[in-house]
Amino acid sequence: MIDNRNGPNFIILGPPKSGTSSLFYWLSSHPGICPSWKKEPFFLMDRDNPLRGRPNIHDDGPGAYSTVFPQDALDFKVRMEATTHYLFQSTALEYIGKNEGIRVAVVLRDPAARFYSSFNYTKHNLGLIPKNLMFGDFLQLISNGIPLFPKYCLSSSSAFVLERDKLYGQYANYLRPWIERLGRDRIEIIFFEDLRAGPERVLNAIINSLGLPAFDFSNEFQKTYNLTQQVRSQSIHRFVRKMNRKLRMPLPLKSRAARLYYAMQSQHGYDKNNDDQALQDLRREYEPEILALESLLDRSLEHWR
Repeated sequence: MIDNRNGPNFIILGPPKSGTSSLFYWLSSHPGICPSWKKEPFFLMDRDNPLRGRPNIHDDGPGAYSTVFPQDALDFKVRMEATTHYLFQSTALEYIGKNEGIRVAVVLRDPAARFYSSFNYTKHNLGLIPKNLMFGDFLQLISNGIPLFPKYCLSSSSAFVLERDKLYGQYANYLRPWIERLGRDRIEIIFFEDLRAGPERVLNAIINSLGLPAFDFSNEFQKTYNLTQQVRSQSIHRFVRKMNRKLRMPLPLKSRAARLYYAMQSQHGYDKNNDDQALQDLRREYEPEILALESLLDRSLEHWR
């Protein structure tokens, strides 16, 4: 067993664009939960993954895990972080598997809708994909193995993710090793649709599994996080995001600053650019993957098909 006294004992993982941000920030309001300084510290990424930053377990050792949390983190019963990409990382599985004190929540979403949301988030929120690149053309680039960076994506790390985003929808392949290693008793499987329809029920189930007292989250549900939306200036938005990664401030203050910023910067909604046919084709491709997940979890996911 790994000594994880200074690290998290509850981790939310992916895949990205499945509602993990809202879940993380909603849970952060519970007085018994200490969240990491930022939602995704990427501490347990594989060594060769370009999303790995500093600190990380490879270069800084497991003891550095404490630096992604406030100094008073040990005063809380639950220390929480939420790095979605851990679902795909052998380093994270190895570390968490060896530490029986860590529980995880895996949030899953209709894979076609999730992939489409990831594309639009990178295109609109991050401003890294050309505005005239349609989803169908993007899928063709992926299918042909054409590198996205730098012509079709301004960030090499975002291009790395997008080039693998279609594979990330093969949930059963990634989830099966986690279930085999940790067992179902340490894993909370959450579906995006359930979180959206009844967030209070989902959150109460989580805090109950963590041994925390009941809490009224109703005021938190008025806020949603990490929504896909257009911004007035992509260059300003890229700069603000870069500065945000360097800032360490309490989550409530950071959340208020983010709401003020988006009130000035955002443009609501985005044009689907006639992507419906490409999305329907992608949904058909994912049918075998959905069937595999149904078999693994013994749950019907017919609404995804």
